[in-house]
Amino acid sequence: MSVTRSFHVSGVPGLVQSVFHGSTPSGASAKAFNAACKKKKSCKEVLTVMDIKSGKKHIYKCERKFEPKTVSIGGKDVTFNYSTKIHAVDSKKAASLRKTISKNKKKNVCVKKCSA
Repeated sequence: MSVTRSFHVSGVPGLVQSVFHGSTPSGASAKAFNAACKKKKSCKEVLTVMDIKSGKKHIYKCERKFEPKTVSIGGKDVTFNYSTKIHAVDSKKAASLRKTISKNKKKNVCVKKCSA
């Protein structure tokens, strides 16, 4: 039986005061990331989760893509529409990743607005 822990999430707009539960920090970060990207087909973020009890911080690079995949479970076909990848990163690499992701977001917004 796994022990459920509580984590605060930062780095994701709209989830500043949110608490997510999971047996591991990566599981809690996956839940937070998927909650933040619900209405987007693809999404990239670097987020920090902090264990409420110990105060230890964990940083993850998260990426979600629209990739429909059909799997047979118990004789029924189930379609999973998204694939989510979570990778732990150190704090030095996290700063450069955040800059790169924010630059790419600005470029995408300009392309959408400027090309119309």
